Amino acid sequence: MASSAVTADFRSAQADLVTLTVADLEAFWRTLDTSDPSATQNALLSFLPDLVQTYGEIGAADAADFYEELRDSSPDVRRPYSAVLPDELVPVEQVEAATRWALGPLWTAEDDLALAVETALTNLSGVTNRLTLIPARDTVRANAASDPESVGWRRVGNGDSCAFCRMLIGRGNVYSADTARFASHDHCDCIAEPSWGGGEPASVIQYMASKRNPTKADRARVREFLRGLD
Repeated sequence: MASSAVTADFRSAQADLVTLTVADLEAFWRTLDTSDPSATQNALLSFLPDLVQTYGEIGAADAADFYEELRDSSPDVRRPYSAVLPDELVPVEQVEAATRWALGPLWTAEDDLALAVETALTNLSGVTNRLTLIPARDTVRANAASDPESVGWRRVGNGDSCAFCRMLIGRGNVYSADTARFASHDHCDCIAEPSWGGGEPASVIQYMASKRNPTKADRARVREFLRGLD
């Protein structure tokens, strides 16, 4: 399904936001003594939650404007609605857990500290990307759930998405369940786009991938689906 110019602009703005966030992360990283894993972790546990929240708030506000602009341009909308921001952005505990995981290589560097440092920064960049985009995605999801005229939200990629994301994007399928989460991975740049007046409901396999832990049978169906995308 082709995206509107409004959606394309929003995707571009979110990508720019991630670029700025990661640039700030990398600048801070260069000030650290990465040969000391404990000191590096303590510094990032203090720095990264604030960084993600700051840029996440900007992304959420942008998403609210995006929601209203797209809604105002929809011919299927009859009643007014004002988008709201979520009460909670990214929990600090989630950022801290992701930070500890990302820095794992620093504790197992052994003789190749340079590789461990490079891997840790790659990990951190990925989780920073993912965490920074959560508030914007949640803003669209929350408003699509509370807006009486919305039929839900759909996932939109950049045209070069990985197989996992292509599976979830499907053919413009709409997630209408309040509990359907936005499944994402590190370095994922997919966005949530609200929908009014139409769209096929998301398949069972898509809900499975985004709202609960899969069983072995579920994973087998996903693998079969992904093979069909290659």
